[in-house]
Amino acid sequence: MCDIYIENSFDDYFNIEDCSAVYDIYDRILSIVLIPMYLLYILLLPFYIYVNRINRRRDENVLIFPITNVFYKMVIFTLFVVVAKYIFFISFQVFAVLPNMSETIYSYVSLFAYEFCLLLLRVNNAVLDFFLIISPIVRFLVYFFPSTEKPITVANTHIYKILAYLYVILIIKNFFFFLMEVINEDPVVELELTGWEWINYIPYVPFYSFHVLIFLSVLLYIPIMINIRKHSHLASYQQNHPQRYIFWQTVVVFIFKSMTLPIIIMYKYFNYNNFVKLTSEETGIEEITIPLVIELSYLGCNKRNVTAAFSSFKRFLKTILGLKSATVQPQTVAISSINVSN
Repeated sequence: MCDIYIENSFDDYFNIEDCSAVYDIYDRILSIVLIPMYLLYILLLPFYIYVNRINRRRDENVLIFPITNVFYKMVIFTLFVVVAKYIFFISFQVFAVLPNMSETIYSYVSLFAYEFCLLLLRVNNAVLDFFLIISPIVRFLVYFFPSTEKPITVANTHIYKILAYLYVILIIKNFFFFLMEVINEDPVVELELTGWEWINYIPYVPFYSFHVLIFLSVLLYIPIMINIRKHSHLASYQQNHPQRYIFWQTVVVFIFKSMTLPIIIMYKYFNYNNFVKLTSEETGIEEITIPLVIELSYLGCNKRNVTAAFSSFKRFLKTILGLKSATVQPQTVAISSINVSN
């Protein structure tokens, strides 16, 4: 428990050396918030798959289709990794309490598989962050500078090569930072005595950079919203309300990304410099919030197809299982396909 004192200064209310209770309270609150999000993520996933398959032919003609297709595949992939992570975690806990099983090969395999799933989720989150940053930049450039469409189209043909490079770089980066954390905790290595203590802060640079870039990138939607409002007489606006979709996507991204800020503030306030712990906390949050952002954003601009899914449950099941081709007329919503003269 944290020792509480009655003093004038706010800093004196907590004993910084023993404030684990603060983290426990935060973790419990976070669990209460995240559990409904997990349920919503799982509930929306069949509809997300359905609408993607219904609209695939339409989406293939949209400039940012390679990015949205990456989102589609990674949202599904994330669910499998999350389920596997909890299976291996539970297995490790079971082996730990069973007699003569705590140090067997099964226990070590479960622990290794669990840590590998964490690594996959951490890399997966970073890749999704990267494309969440790129997506508004592409929409902004194409919307206001149509001449950029050709080079962007060329870049789209190499999207999976870019994705492969990203995974390799991020895996190496995470492994390197993990080694730094292990070395820094070794009492034999005293970085603070060598004048190289600044190395400890290197992992935080890309960590905080992604946060800043996410917030800055969503601001690019604001001029698009303003411009669309000026052309509210267009049929594309009246039918699909693209500015409402852009606005809510921006709000959802901002809210979900902000959930990680209390962790950063607490760690800084209590001088708790453990990068592995910090990234593990963020991984637990973003493994659900980022896919949920993508689901809500896509379904929010395809309400007609979601309604069609409820109206024909048999067709809905056949579509998500891939038993027959979709025949529902896709809803036309694509910010980048709106032809507006500036």
